[in-house]
Amino acid sequence: MKKSITAVAYILLSTMLLIPMAQAAQTPPSIQWTHTYSPSTSYYPTADYGAQAMIQTSDGGYALAGYATVMVLNLGEIITDYWLVKTDSNGTQQWSSQTSFDFGRVSALVQTGDGGFFLAGDHTMLVKTDSVVGTMQWNQTIAHGTVQSIVQSLDGGYALAGYASSAERTVFWLAKTDAHGNVIWSQTYGQPNQYDTAACVIQTRDGGYALVGGAVTVGAEPNVTGWLVKTDSVGNEEWNQTYGYSLYSIVQTKDLGYALAGSATMTPALGSSMLLVKTDASGNVQWNQTFGVNVAAHSLIQTSDGGYAMAGTDFVKTDASGNVEWNQTLPGQAYSVVQTADGAYVAGGSDADSISGAWLAKIQATGTYATPTASSPPSPSSTPSTTASLTPSPSQKPTSTPPPSVTQQPTPSPTPNSTQNNSTLAIVITGLVVATVVVGLLIYFRKRRG
Repeated sequence: MKKSITAVAYILLSTMLLIPMAQAAQTPPSIQWTHTYSPSTSYYPTADYGAQAMIQTSDGGYALAGYATVMVLNLGEIITDYWLVKTDSNGTQQWSSQTSFDFGRVSALVQTGDGGFFLAGDHTMLVKTDSVVGTMQWNQTIAHGTVQSIVQSLDGGYALAGYASSAERTVFWLAKTDAHGNVIWSQTYGQPNQYDTAACVIQTRDGGYALVGGAVTVGAEPNVTGWLVKTDSVGNEEWNQTYGYSLYSIVQTKDLGYALAGSATMTPALGSSMLLVKTDASGNVQWNQTFGVNVAAHSLIQTSDGGYAMAGTDFVKTDASGNVEWNQTLPGQAYSVVQTADGAYVAGGSDADSISGAWLAKIQATGTYATPTASSPPSPSSTPSTTASLTPSPSQKPTSTPPPSVTQQPTPSPTPNSTQNNSTLAIVITGLVVATVVVGLLIYFRKRRG
């Protein structure tokens, strides 16, 4: 009798341990919530709108910034407003504001020390708002560039990065302002016969700055590469590196190196893949990984566990070595991602398949497993840059950089469908459960006969 009870207990214990594993393997990835937003149409109809920047605010909520193109019927004109949305921690809209001036599109956003917001983008227009309903408090025009990225500096001012026009081409542009948007210094970084556009700037732990973006070589066959420039605290270039792929985002890693995100074009048939590159403190590549097909990473963070999270039309979470842990399809094109206090993630951006739309989505800290595509990067080369002088007229507008493509290509390997991976794993584990139960029953009946 004792042996029979032992055998039955063994069967039940095995089943209890293995069945939850099978169920976990079949659990789909989860988006906790999604919200969409649209500008006010109280005064004029909106023709087009979108969000191109998102941050988590000091109260645990979120702010999205972008643009609203409106038709001013009585004037017969179309203008583009700065547009700002504030939400609570669950993504519920608290207020929305527009500048009502033809300021263009917001591409960069930070929260200021007083709880308000600092926005920048087209037409080199800087706007400061209050924290209550986003009312504009002041605006400032900078004559030399178009802003793509902002970071609040250690002294309470701001570093602005983007591009400026010089000698019929564009160059990386970095400017430092005080807390009121007054320019303290401005620097440019360019390479001969190239159109250069900085997409992201960070302040490094030594007080300097690091900028990444794209460089388009002028010629019969334009070639797009990624470019990383490191400066000191007043914008003097210390070194630069060139890479064979497009770059949109950068973080300084815990080992004082850098992680870069963007896209790599694999083949014309496969299109581009999300790209994650890890470098040492001098920008030399240590490893890279590519993920997916027809996707690009526009935002990158280092996560609390030392890994990385990237967002585009897909969201990918990796370990510290760039090995993918899970991924999730997003409701549109994400331009920003943050990690929340509960270990989840919030991404924000615009609709991917239409001209208008703005959204936020909270993604739980688990998702669909996918196998990454590893590749060896082209060797970066350090190339001295030339500093261009800027003499634009107020009406001069920087030349837009063509859409990124890559001519030096990592070699892809097929990426299996993540849902198929989960289903296969579930079948295998379920088979193990059944086999364990059968073996347990055989042992049980053999012992009874004995």
